[in-house]
Amino acid sequence: MINELVLPFGLILPGLWMLQITKVKVDSIIERLSFSYILSLAIMFGLLYTGAILYCFNIASFIYLVIYIVSFIHLSVFFIYKSLQEGLHKISILKLSLEKLILIISTAGLLSIYSIFLHVKAILDSDVVQYYLPIAREIVRANGFSYSTGYDYNVILKPIGASVLYAWVYVVNGSILSEAFRLMPLLPLIMMIILNYAIVTSATKSQKIGSLSTALFLVLPFHDRFLLYNSFYPDVFYYPLIFSTIYFSIKYSSSKQSILLFWIGIALGCAALLKAQSIYFFITSTLVFLIIELSAFKKFSMALCAACPFLIIIPEILASSVQREGIRLSIPNFTETQLGLLLFLSIFCTVCYLVTAFRNVMRTKIGKPLFKEVIKKIFLLVLPFALLSSFWYIHNFLKLGTLLNTSSLNLPNYDWALKILQSLKTAQPLVSIWHYVMYFVFMFIDPAVMGYIMLVPLSIGLLLILKKTPEDFATLFLFEIIASTLIFSAFIVVQSEAYNPRDILPLAPLLTSLAAIGIEFAITTGHKQNRDTKGVFASFLLVIYFGFLAYIHSTYVYYISKHNKTTIADLMSILGKIANLNLMQTSFQLSYDERVLFVAENFQKIFSLSILAGIPLIILMVYKYLMSFYTNFLINHHHIVNIKFVVASKKIILKLPLSFFSRLMETILVLFLMLSTILIPRIEILVAQGGLQGLREIQLKNNYRSLYGLFVSAIEFEGGILTFEAPMGLPYYMPNSKIVDLNYPANLALLKDCLSSNDPYGIVVKLKQLGINYILINPSNTRTKNLDASLNFSISSVIRDPELALLSKSFGSWKLYTLGPYNVEKIKLPLFNWSVDPRYTNAPYIFDSNEYSLFLGLNPTDDNSRVTIFTRSVPKLNLSDYDYITVRLEGSNNARILLRFFLTDGNGFDVVYWSDPYTIVATPFDLRTFSGKMLLGEVYIGLISSDGLPSSFNLFEISFVKIKR
Repeated sequence: MINELVLPFGLILPGLWMLQITKVKVDSIIERLSFSYILSLAIMFGLLYTGAILYCFNIASFIYLVIYIVSFIHLSVFFIYKSLQEGLHKISILKLSLEKLILIISTAGLLSIYSIFLHVKAILDSDVVQYYLPIAREIVRANGFSYSTGYDYNVILKPIGASVLYAWVYVVNGSILSEAFRLMPLLPLIMMIILNYAIVTSATKSQKIGSLSTALFLVLPFHDRFLLYNSFYPDVFYYPLIFSTIYFSIKYSSSKQSILLFWIGIALGCAALLKAQSIYFFITSTLVFLIIELSAFKKFSMALCAACPFLIIIPEILASSVQREGIRLSIPNFTETQLGLLLFLSIFCTVCYLVTAFRNVMRTKIGKPLFKEVIKKIFLLVLPFALLSSFWYIHNFLKLGTLLNTSSLNLPNYDWALKILQSLKTAQPLVSIWHYVMYFVFMFIDPAVMGYIMLVPLSIGLLLILKKTPEDFATLFLFEIIASTLIFSAFIVVQSEAYNPRDILPLAPLLTSLAAIGIEFAITTGHKQNRDTKGVFASFLLVIYFGFLAYIHSTYVYYISKHNKTTIADLMSILGKIANLNLMQTSFQLSYDERVLFVAENFQKIFSLSILAGIPLIILMVYKYLMSFYTNFLINHHHIVNIKFVVASKKIILKLPLSFFSRLMETILVLFLMLSTILIPRIEILVAQGGLQGLREIQLKNNYRSLYGLFVSAIEFEGGILTFEAPMGLPYYMPNSKIVDLNYPANLALLKDCLSSNDPYGIVVKLKQLGINYILINPSNTRTKNLDASLNFSISSVIRDPELALLSKSFGSWKLYTLGPYNVEKIKLPLFNWSVDPRYTNAPYIFDSNEYSLFLGLNPTDDNSRVTIFTRSVPKLNLSDYDYITVRLEGSNNARILLRFFLTDGNGFDVVYWSDPYTIVATPFDLRTFSGKMLLGEVYIGLISSDGLPSSFNLFEISFVKIKR
């Protein structure tokens, strides 16, 4: 626990120490914290990546640990010495405004709930438990980067900065099973909150708007995504770097301090080691810098904005074209829809420039820049970015011959595997440009960040900003618009099903600032009342109101509603039903291929819910304009008497002092409501999931369902496990087994020659030579059947044969087989002497049997049609002498078959219960639970049709199998 509390400070103290000993000049505490976080990650990644490349990762980890300890000691001594030197009485006491006090206490409340959840929850972050944490273990085991091909770490070898960071935690704790990294996300979260305040305050020049926007940031629905399944993604460490980039860009637009470009370059270089999507923000930062520097060249700036969506094509081409053998230029072909969307985004970006930054340029007289100075400044930005990112990308190029797509280039059988897996996908519905345009607009109210509950305040704020855009806010607005355009363009260019919701969180400063401006404008009615304490508290009450309603977008509320009954889920369900939306839709927990269509087809419902939530703000706006109209009417018609009365009244109101007690009570009320909004629903969720003791186990059971038994089973796995579409996380929760999932093209390509063989025995031998001793499969999964069919049924030919694979354990529909070969004894049941049972037959049928096979067909007349056959000539076997029943047959896909045996004690059991032919063949029936039972000798087989069309099967074998041990 001590390590959990101490380790997060390793992300900031080394950098803070370096700033202290080098006496780097900073303008504010926020700037110092930002520099410290960036510099700490730069030092960490520089050391650890170098150590991993040179196979001395443990030494590099120890060096960084020493730097961390020294920085902690030095800074502690410095602080104590400074305090003693100046005297405690001279230490200035920070005078906080009431809104800042509310923010600090509310932030502490949010951090407390984060600490509880992070410490006890199950780690469900899919990519983290599938890739980043298992890779961290591999780094520690190998004392460096052990990958030699893209197969080693899976499909596309993404930047693994998070794995490097977690590997450092493993080394420090001396165990790859340690989870001391659990509280690491707390410090990045604090940085995000601080930087959100700094960005908005700098952009609006208003501490009140900065406070309101940060209060909104504390109640946004993305926190529940973090608490449930995004806590340990590299994005958590990446976001403060992007927020810092935005903050420095705003500062640079007004100060023109070149050193800020250098810090932007370092921040983006560190970000590039965490996520490949950093390229979006590198392009954005470069474009914003050029627009600021070359603002005198208005047409050039417009051209840059117009070209913005097309710029994402450049890194896409580089990623696929730059190889060790040379440049293999690969320019993507665009459909009409793609080109239309890119043109739309180009126009959108240009219009945003014209209505914000361009107007400021027109109002300001700007001299022509010196191009040499511009080039020098670009160099300051690009150099640190290139140097830091080269630790990963250049190393990959030198080692694997490609920058990014390490598994999809120059690897045998990859195209074949990709084609096989693509053939398993269901046909996607046609999507028009209109659907994509609506989806792009929806990005700004996506529940992944803000949610459409906030649409009304967001719209009011946007209209006010478009009416008059402050210069620094224009920089923020343009930065976020360019970034969002690039994110959406990348999704269009690579023909993905939807953008990644995690990529859009950097839009939060813009969205919270606009919503805060909208709320503040609705509350205040004049410049004097802007300073009124009641106006501040009224604004916070609206923030609390929208924050509570934002739980309708909570993924955690949706998640808990599937398993437990809670008040918050019930309330949000009622709210959603008013607009005919369910919690899955309002939390946007839809599959990627459903999202684009959902937005366009449910726009009216989304808009209705937004208006419903915004009614209080709409009422305030109507009241405000009615009062304004009434005041103007009085002034125009009774200007002498009423002006004096109004002025006198205002003087009286302004002179009335607000008592300390009144302010205290208002502060306590707002604090109580704010903390209640943040804490109570999440505490209820925590209690509903078993509290501190039971949360992890219950979450794992809910997430992995029947496969949870695999983690806690007594099976001692020796060797790898071959699987297909297993839940993500097996590599983390089964650390001693290598999981080879055929759902990834690299793994399927690696096993092509093995799985394409027509020799089941040879397949088993080859798999065991590769270290694979188990097969974990779900035969009832349609995609599993289709994959097996694409591989000439090589998988089922192994698992249906007890001589080649032993059914070790069933986990619901998942079956675990241990590869053989095994020596077995079989007793086959006779296939003759079967008869039709007229009691359970009510439709035309075809029946034929002989010594070698049994054929049964059904021509259904309605949904209840069936045919049943039986025999009483089965040997009366003692089931203690046998381990399995295997069935070998072929049948139509719509055939559903029942196979029922009866026992001497009057009971019976179903070997298969209305199952399809593939599942029957692929799944031996485990008899070990029937030890001591005797067969009566009576067996029934039933046949129905799943779709009302003729169905049939041809039965070749029913065997009782004994494994010789």
